[in-house]
Amino acid sequence: MSKYVQRRTGVLSHYPFVLLLCLLAAGIVLQQILPPLPGRYWLSALAATFVCSLATHFPHNASALLFRLRRFSLALTLLSLGAVLCYYQDIRHSPGWYGHELEHTEALAVQLYAPAQDKPRTRLLPVQVVYRLQHNRWQSASGRLNLYLYRSDSLPVYPPGTLLLIPNKLAPLQASGNPFGFNYARYAARNGIFHQAFISPKDIRVVTTGPPASSFTTRLSNSLLDCIHANVRDSTTRSLIAATLLNERASFDDTLWQAYSITGIVHIIAISGMHITLLFGILLFLLSWLRYKRYDWLKYLLALPFVWGYIMLTGFPPSAVRAAVGFTLVAAGTCLRREGNAINTWAATAFLLLCYNPYWLWDVGVQLSFLAVLSILLFYKPVRNLVMPPNKLLQAAWDTFAVSIAAQILVFPLVLYYFHQFPLLGLAASLPAALYSTLLMIGSLLLFLLASVFGSCTWLGDVLARITAWFHRIVLQLAQLTPDDARHLWLSLTDYWLMMAAVVGCCLFCVNRHRQYLYATLACCLLLCGSFIYQDVTALHTERLVIYNTARSGLADHFRGKSVAAAGLPGNYPVDPKTGSYTLLPARLGYRAITEVAADTGICYWKIGTKSVLYLKDDAHFKTGSTFPVDYLVVSTACRYRGTAWQAVFHPGMVILDGSLSRSKALRWKAQLQALGIKVHWVQESGAWILEGSI
Repeated sequence: MSKYVQRRTGVLSHYPFVLLLCLLAAGIVLQQILPPLPGRYWLSALAATFVCSLATHFPHNASALLFRLRRFSLALTLLSLGAVLCYYQDIRHSPGWYGHELEHTEALAVQLYAPAQDKPRTRLLPVQVVYRLQHNRWQSASGRLNLYLYRSDSLPVYPPGTLLLIPNKLAPLQASGNPFGFNYARYAARNGIFHQAFISPKDIRVVTTGPPASSFTTRLSNSLLDCIHANVRDSTTRSLIAATLLNERASFDDTLWQAYSITGIVHIIAISGMHITLLFGILLFLLSWLRYKRYDWLKYLLALPFVWGYIMLTGFPPSAVRAAVGFTLVAAGTCLRREGNAINTWAATAFLLLCYNPYWLWDVGVQLSFLAVLSILLFYKPVRNLVMPPNKLLQAAWDTFAVSIAAQILVFPLVLYYFHQFPLLGLAASLPAALYSTLLMIGSLLLFLLASVFGSCTWLGDVLARITAWFHRIVLQLAQLTPDDARHLWLSLTDYWLMMAAVVGCCLFCVNRHRQYLYATLACCLLLCGSFIYQDVTALHTERLVIYNTARSGLADHFRGKSVAAAGLPGNYPVDPKTGSYTLLPARLGYRAITEVAADTGICYWKIGTKSVLYLKDDAHFKTGSTFPVDYLVVSTACRYRGTAWQAVFHPGMVILDGSLSRSKALRWKAQLQALGIKVHWVQESGAWILEGSI
């Protein structure tokens, strides 16, 4: 091989999977952002680039030109592979997807694949389509959808496995349209769900009742949950053990979840590498009689079935699968007596996971998990070497802090982007969180063991409850000490990438002391400051009215400059914490509204830009016999339907139905208004309504 090739491949030869991972991820992103193309185009591109790659790798001549062709053809092959995997991961490209010719489908046979979830006014049945009725013929079909049943006192309970017949009342899932809010439609699409249906229980026919759980992992999971309920009397400890060990979060308290998020320790709930490490540590303790290093391969080999069995027990959450795949690669290297490279193993794990499910590239849990591991691999040793404690106890405590500091370096920009908060006291919570996680997992495993032998072990459940109460006092206190400003932060996608580039540049400068890294860091910081200033100036010169897409509540905000006033129905305030966090807060942070002024009351009339808006919250101020033209009329459920009178008095260009109307009333009003020739925007169907203009 020539010196040219040796020089150009020196770095990549140490981390080959890093390059492969970047190219595969780029292909996945490319398939998503390009206009839709038929699958045969992507397959043809993959076949052509693969043949070219083979052709350039066969010759032994290592000239510079051939080396470039090899790299270029390999890059195109991996780009095409990522696009092909992403294309065929989409259930809509399957010939048997139920959505093909949906307009000709009369009914569907669906089967519950998970327990029902109770909502405030409906019950969600997660179902998968088994058959569809088209042209009086039943055909096999596939795909998942969300089935909502209107709740009533006589609503039956359908266990998983139940086969139901439902009419074709499917509607496409649509984004809420709430500014800067969570896009559930996109999230569901990446999980293979594109439709939902709201159906009365009387329209459903039960074909077969779901059989009892028969798989070994399901029976074991149910037995462990029964053991927890029988031996742990404290409900908080009970839900925490179920969430931490078995990935059962249905009963987890929202207040504690928020406190865990604020203090940056929510990772102890998600099944991740920490759980695999603790499980492996327990197995190593049990195998401590194998003292010689030459038996390390046997320890890993014996641990593999337990690790994957645990992942099966928890339902294969993505972060846990990442940890298990990484552990499997390390175990394989140990068994083959090959010295592994931690970063290359990290990249290989990500590569394999994206080959299995390309949409995990956008999974927040996967992103946080991989970034945290990479950050620890890169920065743990430099951070640890900053302080040399004088004894082993302080060294162990500092090691825990060093892991937390190292993990936050690459993770905190992503936390700011997704969760709009920074765990300011996360380092203070890391040591008790690590200690508590270890005690909880060991204590829970001991609880399962003793309960299976003696039948009851409530005393150990009480001990775990006391430890949990002690830990929660610390967490809640730290959450209260966290300033509000650290909980209400906002980054746009551009801001995130600029901040991440600045962090990486700063780290590279600290390691290499090269000026170009310092200049790049300063440039990113200046661009980030410029982005913040631009957003602030834009907000100062903009006025907006937002009618939010919410269920059975009329919520609205009037933004003027960097101030906001609640403009919705007075009876809907104060809003519940969940709605405030997921609907109002993102919009107010994204629009840079830092001051909340008194709510708009009385007659809500605004002139925004050149358009006029009237929010008719009730009939108290509505008078017939006069005219008051407006461009937009917003009506709520407190009003009586008076379409003809509204048209005569207001001459609206459009009527907006806010979120307070029930589904049946909104559909009825919409049809009646459209019959009068009036344009209608119903927020629960068409998304939040936003009007903006310059001040």
